[in-house]
Amino acid sequence: MLLGQHFLINNKIADKIVKNLELKLTDTVLEIGPGKGILTERIINKVKKLVVVEIDKNLCNFLKSKFGTYKNLEIVNIDFLKYDLSKFDTKIKIVGNIPYAITSEILDKIFSVSFDCWELCVLMVQKEVAEKLVAKPKEKMFSKLTLKTNFYTIPKLLFKVDKSCFKPQPKVTSAVVKFVPNYMFKNYPYTQHLFKLLNIVFIHKRKLLINSLVLGLKLNKEEVKKILINSDIKLDERVEDVDIFKYLKLTEKLKDFIN
Repeated sequence: MLLGQHFLINNKIADKIVKNLELKLTDTVLEIGPGKGILTERIINKVKKLVVVEIDKNLCNFLKSKFGTYKNLEIVNIDFLKYDLSKFDTKIKIVGNIPYAITSEILDKIFSVSFDCWELCVLMVQKEVAEKLVAKPKEKMFSKLTLKTNFYTIPKLLFKVDKSCFKPQPKVTSAVVKFVPNYMFKNYPYTQHLFKLLNIVFIHKRKLLINSLVLGLKLNKEEVKKILINSDIKLDERVEDVDIFKYLKLTEKLKDFIN
């Protein structure tokens, strides 16, 4: 195991992941953390170009020895968080069994360019993270991450992956999630205000939204009550009961109070 990695060894799971990429011979694919190439070998003959980003130099050397004859493969030895996703002249597809310790940072990076850079993304993540990504309002796993995911993408949980599918075995169950960009909000003018508001209210995520707003924004309760009603939000709804559409409405009405 290199750099704490757990390598996928189940061929059927690898086949299912690649199938969900919906590959075409004209595609450019970016693979995050290819490891020993179980996905790489299934992708490389089906696309125009495959870029693999691997932080571990030894694994890069292994991949070069294994796939060195392929002209359509580029192996980049770099931390994915430092990789420039804007360099492509066409929309790409992204795939990877991403490092669970930096899942949030990787998702932030991918989501932030979703409207411009990529057309489809298939990622293996920890099962609990996958459940947050696709949760619905009022469900236990619904979170700030859910709302950010809903703003930038349309996610779908494809299947769970047992610990036995990796070597060495991780301590957690995994799951594969498919994303496509959510262009519905591409031109929303108050994105930064929205995420600041979510940061504020989710500090008190178990509270009623009205109370969380009063606490977080230091506003008059009666004033907040009117704004909630005008945003189609019930006064007895909690922070985690409200969907992305209502938070967008709320942000527009509160933007002047969000610093």
